[in-house]
Amino acid sequence: MSEQIWKYPSNFTPSAGAKVFTYGLCANALVVIHSVGLLTLLQSRDVNINEIYDSEKYPDSVAIKGALLVLQYGEIIDKIDDKYSLTTFGNEVMDELPSFLHWFESYSKLLGKSVMIAQGKEKAELEDFSMEEVAFTGDLVKKRFLPVMKKVMKEIHIQGDFCDLWCGTGNTIIDICNEFQVNGLGFDKSQAMVDVANKNLHWAFQSEKFYGQAHLADITAFKGSYPEVDILYTNFITHHLNPDSLCTETLCSLKQAFPNARYLLLIDGVTPTNQSLSPLIFSPAFDYIHRLQRIETRNKERLDKIIQDTGYTIVKEIEIDFPNHYLWVLGMLK
Repeated sequence: MSEQIWKYPSNFTPSAGAKVFTYGLCANALVVIHSVGLLTLLQSRDVNINEIYDSEKYPDSVAIKGALLVLQYGEIIDKIDDKYSLTTFGNEVMDELPSFLHWFESYSKLLGKSVMIAQGKEKAELEDFSMEEVAFTGDLVKKRFLPVMKKVMKEIHIQGDFCDLWCGTGNTIIDICNEFQVNGLGFDKSQAMVDVANKNLHWAFQSEKFYGQAHLADITAFKGSYPEVDILYTNFITHHLNPDSLCTETLCSLKQAFPNARYLLLIDGVTPTNQSLSPLIFSPAFDYIHRLQRIETRNKERLDKIIQDTGYTIVKEIEIDFPNHYLWVLGMLK
């Protein structure tokens, strides 16, 4: 029989407070067991309790058992005959795991300061999160956008190199270049991520006729010219470019560095302006965690105005199947 935390009355319905309280803890508990590899293991098979206590992989088995207990409360994990397994509900949650990791793992230290930040006793610092970790988990989220990107690129028929303006691990370059058999170029402002991307690109393309290369650069200060690039791609960047005038100027400046680029594929999230909101994946954290850093995320009207001010042709605007995110296909050549 399934182990119960306590005996629920037959007509028991959790209160709204109980749900929010429990699921709030569950978000943290998921990150905890993922950090030691246990969540990945549970996705493949049941895990016996003795495996947790007897393995050096889990140095603090008591803390891990506590996290598993929370996930039982949340009906994400079940425990039967000393074996832990994901429930049907738990497997549905796993479909959205990248969003949990991106916000609750990569920004865990910043979230720990949130009360002090709100009280004006602390402020967000660069040390509160690792840009490398943000890039790694961000790449997991970006995989959701690949189908719509590929569909658009088939329509516009790429005729030169593909360039990712914030390439992270380089995985988007690898996927797109393999799909369309073109060369790839990437930029990132973190040397650590450039090194990771170049290792991944070298490994992925070592037996191919095309190549990929990542370079250190900040999107606001490109040096050199890259006339071979046909398609530019930017994701999760524009909301970091403040004020609005800097964002407009930066997007316009891409024409100098990439003089022959025909299209810019721009993806970003926006803050909804409607008064009635419902629970969503990703977007609530997008709005909240950026504001903890004093980054005022934009609504769609403001981002539309920035895009219009670039003078680029809006070829297509697509509402992506991801909460409050859009893809703009912008023509760069007159």
